[in-house]
Amino acid sequence: MNMTKYILMNKNKKVALVNYDENAYSFTDIIELYEVEYGPLGVFRSRMKKKDIMIQNLNQWFLNRQIPVSREGYPNLIDSFQINNISNQIMEHYALSLSDQYWFKEKDQTIGWEDINKFDHDFEFSYFTDVSINEKKIKEHFDQSPNFSVNGNLRKAWIIENNKRYLLKVGLNYCGNQEAFNEYLASKFAKSLGIYCVDYDVVYYKNHIASKCECFIDKDTEYICAKDILKQVDKPENISNYEFYIQLLEQNGIQEARKQIEGMLIVDYLMMNIDRHRNNFGIIRNVETLQWKCVAPLFDTGTSLNCMERYLKTSLFEKGSTNKFFNESISFDAMLEYVHDFSNVNIQNLYEIVDSWKELLLEWNQKDDFMTVEDIGILVTGVQRRIQMLEKRINQKV
Repeated sequence: MNMTKYILMNKNKKVALVNYDENAYSFTDIIELYEVEYGPLGVFRSRMKKKDIMIQNLNQWFLNRQIPVSREGYPNLIDSFQINNISNQIMEHYALSLSDQYWFKEKDQTIGWEDINKFDHDFEFSYFTDVSINEKKIKEHFDQSPNFSVNGNLRKAWIIENNKRYLLKVGLNYCGNQEAFNEYLASKFAKSLGIYCVDYDVVYYKNHIASKCECFIDKDTEYICAKDILKQVDKPENISNYEFYIQLLEQNGIQEARKQIEGMLIVDYLMMNIDRHRNNFGIIRNVETLQWKCVAPLFDTGTSLNCMERYLKTSLFEKGSTNKFFNESISFDAMLEYVHDFSNVNIQNLYEIVDSWKELLLEWNQKDDFMTVEDIGILVTGVQRRIQMLEKRINQKV
């Protein structure tokens, strides 16, 4: 075994002293706990306090903190940066992320968070974007970058523009880059509903269509996903996972929880989003005060509007379901039953958004020919049909 003692830090607060096994690429022991209330919510403050459970939680949290083997272009990325194992590599470079303020340092290191965090300090990203987004085959040594601490299957990269951090994400090749345009449309729908959302743009980066959004976390906050929130307390049998989640948020001071979550469901209904798993929504917490500030902005709605279908048909937009609604398989129609307040829905505004979106699709199609004009017509008609169906459901509830 090749063991190294590391301290898990949250900014400059010590959370835990742990053993990391470089041969097993995992943590094997929690030697000492410090200020665990400042640790990742789903790791040390779960309802199961046994050490072996905490170690299991820590390893799962760490695994979710890095590029998965399912990432498109993963073999080229590993080969280009000459990486034997991503877990070991990011541990050597503090395992920094732009989603929170956690990091690891060796037990006797005297370095501080202010010396290495990537909110204040710039990082090199051009090589990573060349390899990850443009799929170039180059040989470059691993650098200290938050880009290696980003989960997800799509090719993506953090970049810096005008001292701001932006995430670029390129769609799957067989989806015709539709995901970027889906993100854009979902953000417009969310804004029309008064829902806190990430503002997406569609950009051309290194010869690829990509979605682009600014980081919604700053150096005093962290993103906590719903999956980790739901680990904290046993759910009573007489309440749904959905209602239980809203209750937990309201009990921790997030008063607009129901409005924001219901808005998310309306957007997902319109978009036929099949990827709203419990890592894709959550809250923002202040890392200094531990206050739950607000529901995290709506993000990651790209896998929607039948983008995985090889041949688009208008009939595909009539019905649909997701198996990721609080880990349940449920139709979009049944999901909409959880929404009680439709007062923020302006149907005419939704149609106008789709009209503008159609113009965007046609404009981009002239540049890139990413989708046939016929498919654009089917796609736009499909979204309009979703609005019609939503209007009908609202009228039935009146």
